[in-house]
Formats: sequence, C-alpha cells, structure tokens
Amino acid sequence: MTTAAATAEPSPGEAQPEKAPLQWRLLAIAIPVMALGFGGAALIGEAKNGLGAALIAMFTVIAAVASPREKLWRGAAIVGASTFAMLILATATIQTPVLAGLSMFLVAFLGTIIGTAGQALSVAGILVSMAYLIPAATGIARSISVAKAAELGLAGLVAAAIAIGAILAITAIKGEPADGPAGEDDGGAAQESQAPAPSVREQVRAAMTFRDATFRYALRRGIALGIAMGVYAATENHDVFWIMLTIFIVLQPDPASSWHKALSRSAGVMIGAVLVAGLGQFLPAEAIIGLGVLTLCAGLVWMQRSYTVFAAGISFLVVAIFGASQNQFVNWAALRIVDTLIGAAIALLVGYILFPDRRWDGKPEAAVSGPDSPSGS
Repeated sequence: MTTAAATAEPSPGEAQPEKAPLQWRLLAIAIPVMALGFGGAALIGEAKNGLGAALIAMFTVIAAVASPREKLWRGAAIVGASTFAMLILATATIQTPVLAGLSMFLVAFLGTIIGTAGQALSVAGILVSMAYLIPAATGIARSISVAKAAELGLAGLVAAAIAIGAILAITAIKGEPADGPAGEDDGGAAQESQAPAPSVREQVRAAMTFRDATFRYALRRGIALGIAMGVYAATENHDVFWIMLTIFIVLQPDPASSWHKALSRSAGVMIGAVLVAGLGQFLPAEAIIGLGVLTLCAGLVWMQRSYTVFAAGISFLVVAIFGASQNQFVNWAALRIVDTLIGAAIALLVGYILFPDRRWDGKPEAAVSGPDSPSGS
C-alpha cells in the first residue's frame, strides 16, 4: 500500500528526487549491436530486410543487460528465442488479416500478463510484443518467406551472442562485480526481505482473472492492437502503422498515465515533425537524414529522462527517411502528426470505455505496470 509519506510532495527543505540518468550506455550498446545485426543480414543477402535481424540482436542484448548477471545468458536466451519466434509468426500470419489480428492480440495480452511478474519480465514482455508488431507492420514480414525469416532471425541471434560476449569481456577487463543486476546495486535488498517473493507462475496465475486490474488492462491492449493489426493487414495503409504504434505506447494501465503519455508523445512528435519540415525547405535531403541520425541518438540518450525528447528524435528521423524519397517533408510531417493524434485519441477512449477500472483514485496498484513504465515520462 502506498503511504501518505510516499506520495506527498517534498518540502522545500527536503532533497528533491534525482533525475533519471542520461542513457549514454544504452546508446553505446544499441548502435554497434544493430550494426552487427544489419551486417549479418547483409552476409545472407538480405540487407534490405536487415532491420529484422538488427531488432532481434538489440532486443536480445537489452534483455541480457536488464537481467541479473548470474542469469544474463538465461534472460538473453528467453528473449532471443521469443523474438525469433515473433519474426516467424509475423511472416506466417501477416498475409491473412484475421490471423494477424489474433496473433497481435495474443502477443500483446500475454506480454502484459507476463510483465506483472517483475521488472525484468516487464521489459521482456514489451520487447516480445514489439518483435511481432514492428516486422508485421513495417513490411519486413511481407517481403520474405518463412525460411528467409528464419535465416534473418539466426543472423540476429549470432550478432547478439557476439555483442554479449564482448560486453562480458569488457566487464571482466574492467573488473566490475559479477553479482547483482546488470548496471545496478541491489544494496542487499534481497537479504532484507524476510518473506520469499511469489514465483513467476504464481503471479501470472493470480493475474488470470477478470477481477484483476492487470487482466483487464491486458485485454484492452490486446483488443485495441489486434483490431489495428487486422485493419493494417487488410489495407496495407501505412498510416495505420503509426496509429497502432501510438496506441501501443499511449495505452497505459490507468487514465492519468495514458493522458500523460499521450501529451508527451504528441508534443514530441509535433516538435520533431515541425523541425524536419522547416529544415527540409532549405537543406538537402542527405543533410536532413544525417541530422535525423543525430536526433535519434539524442532521443536514445534522453529516453528515461524525457519521453518528449525521445519521441521528437524518433519522429525527426522517420519523417526525414520517408520524406527524403520524394522531397515531401511537409506532407510526411503533417501525416505523422495526424496519425499520432488519432492513435492517442483511440488509446484514451479505449482506456475509458473498454473494461474501465473505476477504482483508480490517483494511487496506482502495484500489480499493474504499463509498457513504458520503466522509462518514466
């Protein structure tokens, strides 16, 4: 239960809460890992679909870094195998709208339920859901066969293994401790806890009832994303992808968090889109794309401190890439903003209409965590 002391605003004489650190480490890991994934895809002749291998490599390494050091390879193996399976599933189902919608529903629903069993599993649930969403909705799954998807997946897993080995080697050379969560010090919290924590199976089983807030939240996410994926598979309308991605991000466990995420994302997308539309009027397309890569790096660094900055960086790069092909930066910027606003509105309506929780009083339940809760704003 949350106490009044925990929720009260700090007085002027009290220490203010520390800001989330800038994620230079994440940036230093993500860029070379994705480059390894793209390189592996190029070696098998699938450079144009290299994003599939790059995502599997990056998601697997993120899972390893988020896992306790003694379970690093276990976390990487679980997420790596799961993301590999999602690429295969996306390739096998995207051509059939009903199957694509049902698959997206199940992936989003189960990912949310599994996320109740702790921070590391929450991250895993998000990554696995994205591992189906992105290949299915960006055209990767449509352009390759199941056999080729398996090759891409294996290339991504090999790249991840190389990256994890390098991280472990660097850690050993630097002499960092091998116990505790990666990058964190648990301060002996595990020793202070007297009662054993419930197992993953027990926590998941407890959440599998309609009376549980997490179960209803998982249903909301699964239904909203499943319908959107089915529509996208049937129409191949690229705007639906951006709407669906916004639903994925904005739809949080409670209305207050959803509104906060909707405002942060909408503001970030508008800033990024307006900047690229303005700069595109007097800078060449190549320069705009180069700036887009820099804004992406800045967004990754600020991801945990400000979601608005992160969204602005991503949006700048996306509009730069799509707008550069026809030098239509203004049109792509306008579409990006409209799609984001539509997706945010749908997510908010779903939160209030579909299995709404009437018990929210400003104190979120500990058992419920949203897909972006680890990143703060």
